[in-house]
Amino acid sequence: MVYRCEDVRKYTDREGEKSLEKVVKICHVLADKKSFGGIQKHVFSLAEIQLEMGDTVSILLNTELVKSCPSSITPKVCGLNRSRFNPFLWLELLKALSALDPDIIHLHGRKVGYIFNFIKHFIKQPIVVTVHNTRKPVIKNEQFVFICVSKLAQTTSALKNSTIIYNAIDAPDSLWSELARERGAPFLNEGNPILYSCGRFVKAKGFDLLVDALADIPQARLWLVGEGEEWKKIHDQVVRLGLENRVWMPGHLDADHTVGLMALADLFVISSRREGGPFTLSEALRSHCPVVASPVGFVPEFLSTEQIFESIDVQSMKLKLRSILSDLVNYRASFEPIFKRADNELDLGV
Repeated sequence: MVYRCEDVRKYTDREGEKSLEKVVKICHVLADKKSFGGIQKHVFSLAEIQLEMGDTVSILLNTELVKSCPSSITPKVCGLNRSRFNPFLWLELLKALSALDPDIIHLHGRKVGYIFNFIKHFIKQPIVVTVHNTRKPVIKNEQFVFICVSKLAQTTSALKNSTIIYNAIDAPDSLWSELARERGAPFLNEGNPILYSCGRFVKAKGFDLLVDALADIPQARLWLVGEGEEWKKIHDQVVRLGLENRVWMPGHLDADHTVGLMALADLFVISSRREGGPFTLSEALRSHCPVVASPVGFVPEFLSTEQIFESIDVQSMKLKLRSILSDLVNYRASFEPIFKRADNELDLGV
């Protein structure tokens, strides 16, 4: 899939490796995050597609992520929560890779990029690194082939010769939305516009900003789905603002349910202070749900300025949401060409 891109082929040809058109064994290495988020979801989805294409796929990850790994994938547990400078972690990774003997190694996250910079001399296989976020520049090395998930990630990482590949997904199943409806999502029959946002409850997601903005938009309802360290803080904020009857916070829902809700909502909101993909943008656009978002990740590459918050603060969100909700019909109509583009460019199987 991504290994058929021209930059990766040039690398392997130069090194005298076999053509990656014949890759059969792929090993993904995930960073040390213990919670399930967009990067983890992307890696698992990519791995499943690669399996369907006839490749053999394994993933090196933490114990905590094994439960989220698809049953079709072979997980290999490594102590990636240890320091990147820990030589015992380096040895564990090298031993695991020796046993798996992959044709290509695909790294996800800056931490594993730094680790493999230390052990690269002991590895003969091509190494692909996907840069998922924009926090700080990554280590540049000729042995690595870099993929960035957005132009912003490419710019902030100073990787001019990297390949940009958006976080694509499989087309959502049309049955997911009907199943989500049957499970009893609130507000559907009230006649009020339903906003939807989901993800890990961490400060970077900006859910606190969205809830504050919602407080001054009385006609709007909000589905806020996910779990994480800030869930209780956001829930307390909802209670403090008296929004319990306008905000639904069910916690964690399975992936099909979470995506199925997108086709039922009137507007998907990405309120992030910072973001990599974001993976949810791909999911919302492939579900044909209109989006308004912070200027993060590859958002500016798909949405116009009218569909992006001017700045990442409560006032900007409030003004933009009020404007959109005043004419939802035309706002949705403006997304028809974007939905078509997303169906073509954000399809994981292409």
